[in-house]
Amino acid sequence: MKQVLYLELLGAFLKKGKKKQIIKIISKIFQKLSNELNKPAIFILCSLYEKLKISVEVRKIIKKGSTHLVPFPITKKRQFYLISLWLRITINKNKNKISLEKKIFNELFSILKLAPSDILFQKKTQLKLAIINRSNSNYRW
Repeated sequence: MKQVLYLELLGAFLKKGKKKQIIKIISKIFQKLSNELNKPAIFILCSLYEKLKISVEVRKIIKKGSTHLVPFPITKKRQFYLISLWLRITINKNKNKISLEKKIFNELFSILKLAPSDILFQKKTQLKLAIINRSNSNYRW
């Protein structure tokens, strides 16, 4: 589990095949986080997964000419992908003139401290949509 999430994070920020550069950045970030929180990097990665995991995804289904928002259960692989996707989107939204390393560090630190974050907001909206549209679950098949 830990290795899969780590690889998803690497893949989310990989640009133009510069794998060594992004590995160095991610390892620096987790080193800083472990120093800041006084916890090992593996524990930080697990707690990051626990705070961001979601078990239901809402998709649009067109049935008989009408569109329905339908909640679907998702697999672990999809959970890892969504976590890395949300992180990448949030980092790209941040237009501050700071390095990628600092942007990722600030976002992960705010998630671990449960400070207001775009990723946590997106997770809450997905859960709200799933709860509101749970009556449409019969359109899954």
